[in-house]
Amino acid sequence: MTIKEFAYATQRHLQAKTGSPFKRAHVYELLAAVFGFDSYAALGCTAVFAPRRPGARQSSQCSPLIRKRCIALGYPPATADAAAAELPGFVAQHPLDVVRLSDLVATLRDGSWRWGGDQYWDEPDDDGDEMPTPTWSVLDGEEVSTILMDGLRSAASKGNALAHYALALIHAPSADEDDEHEVGSPYWYSQEQQGRVFTGVEKEWADAHAQYLRTAELYALHLREAARLGNDDALLDLAERFNDPAFFEKPSGPSWKTPPRSPSGWGAGRMRSDGSPLPPKRAIPRPCASSSRTIVAMIYSNAGCGCISRGLLGPT
Repeated sequence: MTIKEFAYATQRHLQAKTGSPFKRAHVYELLAAVFGFDSYAALGCTAVFAPRRPGARQSSQCSPLIRKRCIALGYPPATADAAAAELPGFVAQHPLDVVRLSDLVATLRDGSWRWGGDQYWDEPDDDGDEMPTPTWSVLDGEEVSTILMDGLRSAASKGNALAHYALALIHAPSADEDDEHEVGSPYWYSQEQQGRVFTGVEKEWADAHAQYLRTAELYALHLREAARLGNDDALLDLAERFNDPAFFEKPSGPSWKTPPRSPSGWGAGRMRSDGSPLPPKRAIPRPCASSSRTIVAMIYSNAGCGCISRGLLGPT
């Protein structure tokens, strides 16, 4: 089910239970209120819809916010009361949740979600401390959730760097590039592109490689867009994956524009409030980018990605 389909089902349920018409746009606003957001726009800036884990409970403390939002949207108090009473229970019957983009990116970078590890409750730590477990999941069954992908694409289309980076991580190639089931066969793919018609195993290998190329293209597209929008993790990934030095060329720290010098010193001619001249100021040195380059070089050197040996850093 997509979020549009769920919003439509929610709209019909509210209208049937309250006897009042609801605009579809208002339904999105009320769904945002169910998850504690003041508006759908506020949800879209920092979070997206996602499937709820099996066994996870939906919060039941949202009714006052739903009623408040209904009143703000112009519905009568009686309709607002009915919607606040009906909507939480309806949403709880469906595996719907929200995830903040920052939390989603952290999970995607971990990588265990690919094997469904994020769909189940974690065991307590050895010391007895039980870490809070997210109520949401990346996967819906064995596939990435349609609702999650719809939300990410929508946020990315509005210039959200974290959404682009999350999409890049979802489409990232497997760490095991020798996995033939994922990569397929470049040979059979190239033969198919030249007009040969295949069936059976050859067709499966060719299709697998075509899918691999499409996924790799989406990965590069979203990674570069996230980097263009200023996401530091995406810039680092570009440096590692594509030898792109954009991260190291990014200005670090504050940048000051040096005023033109005069014969009597930098800043000469400045006046106090009473009209008397101020003495010239000593020039403030610009921040040096070499220190940040050195730090990043150390990180990459320790990670064994070979950025230094490839000359990404340039002269420091």
